[in-house]
Amino acid sequence: MKKYDITYVKDEMHPEVWSSIPKVMIDTVLEPIPPVPYKTEAQLAYNDEKIFVHLKTNERKIRAINTDRNDPVCEDSCMEFFFAPDNDDVRYFNFEINPIGTLLLYVCNKRIEMIPTTDDESIFNIKSIITKDGWELFYEIPFTFIKKYFNKISPVMLANFYKCGEKTEVEHYIAWSKYPDSPRDFHRPEDFGQIIFEK
Repeated sequence: MKKYDITYVKDEMHPEVWSSIPKVMIDTVLEPIPPVPYKTEAQLAYNDEKIFVHLKTNERKIRAINTDRNDPVCEDSCMEFFFAPDNDDVRYFNFEINPIGTLLLYVCNKRIEMIPTTDDESIFNIKSIITKDGWELFYEIPFTFIKKYFNKISPVMLANFYKCGEKTEVEHYIAWSKYPDSPRDFHRPEDFGQIIFEK
C-alpha cells in the first residue's frame, strides 16, 4: 500500500512553502497503453484548521468545457483527490476539478450511493493556474467542512489522487495508488493508499 505523510504547517500556506513539501507522482496509468505523456504530481499539507491541496500536471492541450458545479468535469482535463476521513465509515469525498476551477464534489459509498454536496465552494478557495507548460490547482479543505459529514478525522486516512480526461485529445486515466489488475474504476477504496498526518 502506498503511503504519504502530510506535512504540518503552523500557519497559512504561502507559495514558497510548497517547495519544501514532499510530492507524490500520479503515474499508474490505467488506460490507454502505452502510457500517456503526462507528468502529474500531488502535495498535501495541513494546519489546525484545514488541509491544503496542490496538484500539478504538464498537460498542455487542455479541455475545459464544463462550467457549473457538479458538471461531469472528468470529461475535461481533470485532477482529483478522493479521501475517506473516518476509518470507521465506508464513505469518502471525491473532489474533481478541471482547469477553470469547476468543482464536482460528492460524498460517496463506492457507486452504491453518491450524494452531491451543496456547501458554498468559496470555502475551498480554489485557484487554477494555466501556463504554456501545463496547469495546476491549489485549494483548501476546512476540517469544519469534513466534520459536517463525518464523525471524526482519523490520523491515517485512505485516499487517492487521479488524473483523467474522458474527452480530451488523449483519453487517459491515471492513479497514484492502484493494485495490479484491478478494474479501471476510481471509486474503489480498496485501491486507495494511506495519508498520514505527521503529528
